[in-house]
Amino acid sequence: MEITPTSFSEHPNASPGERKIFKKLRDSEKGRDWIVLHSLDLLSHVTKTQSEADFVVFIPGVGALVLEVKSAKSISHGPAGWKIGNKVEQRGPFKQANEAMRSIMEYLDEVGVGYQDVPFVYAVWFTDITRSGIHASIAWQDEQILSSEDLAGDIVDVLSNATKRLVAGLKMYKPLQLAPQSKLKQISQALLPRFTAYQSPIARQKEVKDFLDSALQEQLEMMKLVGSLKAVLLPGMAGTGKTHIALQAARQAHERGEQTLFLCYNNMLAQHLRGLMVNFPSVRIVSLHALLLEIADISVPSDANQDFWEHTLVSEALKNAVQFAEENPFDTLVIDEAQDIGTTDYLVLIDALLKHGLAGAKVLACGDFENQGVYLSGKESLANYVSAIPGLQVLSPLLTNCRNTQTLGDYLVALLRMNPEYDAYRREDSDSKVNSQIVSSEAKFGSVLSNEIYELTHKFSPEHVVLLSAQKQLLIALAERSKIDYTELRNPRPGRIRLGSIQEFKGLEAMAVVIVEFDSPNPSLTETFYVGGTRALHDFTYIITETKHDALVQGAQNG
Repeated sequence: MEITPTSFSEHPNASPGERKIFKKLRDSEKGRDWIVLHSLDLLSHVTKTQSEADFVVFIPGVGALVLEVKSAKSISHGPAGWKIGNKVEQRGPFKQANEAMRSIMEYLDEVGVGYQDVPFVYAVWFTDITRSGIHASIAWQDEQILSSEDLAGDIVDVLSNATKRLVAGLKMYKPLQLAPQSKLKQISQALLPRFTAYQSPIARQKEVKDFLDSALQEQLEMMKLVGSLKAVLLPGMAGTGKTHIALQAARQAHERGEQTLFLCYNNMLAQHLRGLMVNFPSVRIVSLHALLLEIADISVPSDANQDFWEHTLVSEALKNAVQFAEENPFDTLVIDEAQDIGTTDYLVLIDALLKHGLAGAKVLACGDFENQGVYLSGKESLANYVSAIPGLQVLSPLLTNCRNTQTLGDYLVALLRMNPEYDAYRREDSDSKVNSQIVSSEAKFGSVLSNEIYELTHKFSPEHVVLLSAQKQLLIALAERSKIDYTELRNPRPGRIRLGSIQEFKGLEAMAVVIVEFDSPNPSLTETFYVGGTRALHDFTYIITETKHDALVQGAQNG
């Protein structure tokens, strides 16, 4: 359920009854496609200079309900008007709700937003008065009354049933599709527009880069400890500056005159890092599999599977490992994404590629062994490193987040029940956004995705928006059906969002990340979700079905 505002603290003077209703709506597991506006200011009121609607509830397939809330413990109505608690009102709550509804409809007419297929109705909720205490009148309908008894029921059912009854009594043209979701979103946007016109995309991107540079500079203090040890394994959660430290270690090795082999798992990350290290020719940065293909001097077969990458390729590369080590006498080994490279076979091969083996080289391995075990169990990988590298010093994990805002970091920690948690955040900016779009079925992915991309590309330059999924081919098909202008991650182009798999984007980052999680099997659901979410520098959106979201939450609970 999308409730605006998301926090009740923005309306501290609201009545106790409003608080009860707000809390019930916020905590409900139903109505996930509802849109609710709370305390909507009505500057264009039909009879007053300014007023407000306590709640405007948009229910897909049903209509729009304008709800007036009265939480007084006594009410009376007579010739002098209404007395609600100690306050005398001439207009009364039903007329207030009616005028609020009419004000909204007249405003929509003024701004040219059609609502012919969205029936508007109104009601009053007396949160502390029983239904028997409110007499019938020609001035209102029984269906327009909600009472204290209704608080005991499920609020989504109560409001849905009340709205259906009121809509059924309207004399109006019944369209083929009543209150479509897209129209309700358009109306809510017109009434309470969400915009980010305060800062240009270029200025926002520069500001974030400046924050990151400052934050990561502090992480380089870790280099004092890393540089004093011969063989180090540096664990850390996503966004804690591991890659930055690995690069600095490689730069320092270059300055000492050492030949350095820098390995990572992801081809795109290797390409990105090579661009950062063009002035350090003594450092060779390459993805593990690209290096193995070069050493083995073979091509990738068309039917290459996991066995090829993990075993066949390793065996072929081992045949030429001694010659490679003689021709490439590396003194230092740096491994980023170490959790993905820590298989027994890979480590045996890496040992053979080093002229003096893992025992004789200076080694720094950086990785997230707690949360990013997409290809291999983190615990198993860590144990393999300890076994393969004599005298390896395993440091305490980095827990201070340099990449993500606290808004995003705290959200992921809570949703995924991460242990350990981040202990601090270097980023000072706090206006990032996490947007969860949980829908009933994949059939709704297209319209939701189109809306999200529209909003994000007005906030950020399109090339700084990345669309990811663990199921890349399904994502491509969805993007094409939705007519989204994209380019693949490997071929960025100005003015287009980038699209690819979460696995491809490991180790990289973007201003805004959108994840689409399909219902097809994903055995590493929590791990890929964590990897994708932590790539976002500013905004993170995920689109997921209710069924898959339940599986995500259950997977996080089970550890």
